Amino acid sequence: MNFLEPDTDRVVRVSIDAFLEGRLRPDVSGDRVFETKNSRYRLKAGKLVAATSSQLVGSELVGWLVDEESDKARVLPRWSPGARAVLLVKRLGRHIVVTSATLMMEVDGVLVEGSDTRPLSSGKVSTPAMLAVTPPSAQVPMIPKAAPMPSGIGMAIPLPDLTAADAPASAPRAPINPSTPPPGPGPASGQVVPSTPTPPGRTSLG
Repeated sequence: MNFLEPDTDRVVRVSIDAFLEGRLRPDVSGDRVFETKNSRYRLKAGKLVAATSSQLVGSELVGWLVDEESDKARVLPRWSPGARAVLLVKRLGRHIVVTSATLMMEVDGVLVEGSDTRPLSSGKVSTPAMLAVTPPSAQVPMIPKAAPMPSGIGMAIPLPDLTAADAPASAPRAPINPSTPPPGPGPASGQVVPSTPTPPGRTSLG
């Protein structure tokens, strides 16, 4: 996975805001196919309908990142040779993907000027360079559930016999709930009494 420089990362985030607010509208006319060194993508009406990496299918094109190596990095609505596609994967929340440099663009079967005419190698593996710039607050860790006790397994805890003479005369009996062990003296030496499992809690990151 490639990482963007801080200034370029900020430019990409700003372009996402502009796209969601309707201030940035990429050129998505026609049936478009573009390629990077390792991957091939197909766009229809601004959405990926096919990609070497199937996880990106359904992503929306935000624009094209250019001049990322300089202080003039920006995201434009039109493609140019070497530009990197900025994609928004809404089904994963506000998840942003930036592809590696694009080498070819084809619209309705016609190559756009500046495209590399060499075909993509069929032996390439789907490993597109991309950057996930999802804000940390959008990632909530999953808390694993406590493992249930296997059915059919019980635990017998022997308790010493008590006579009426052993119990205090004035002490009232406390009610015993089904999940509460009966009151009595502590376990004998070497005996382990299992504690009642605590239900797992929830963690929320804001």
